[in-house]
Amino acid sequence: MKIEISKKFKKDTASLSSEAQKKIFVLLSNIEAAEDMTGFDVTKMVGYSNYYRIRMGIYRLGYKLEQDGSLKFERVAKRDEIYKIYP
Repeated sequence: MKIEISKKFKKDTASLSSEAQKKIFVLLSNIEAAEDMTGFDVTKMVGYSNYYRIRMGIYRLGYKLEQDGSLKFERVAKRDEIYKIYP
């Protein structure tokens, strides 16, 4: 699966602990190798047609499903903060 990463996602990830960064890197690698999103804790964002989030412990990764089928990861934040800043 093709993935893209936004500048804000990179900035958000850089502010996390090195352990969380490693987990995110592994998760993104697994998503890139997967054929579809089954097996990942994905939930559609209410009120938006192309926006989703993936649960990873206390963090949530927000991504957008693009027209060409690729995933654009846009934000990462703690559970209580992600819904305020994304989408």
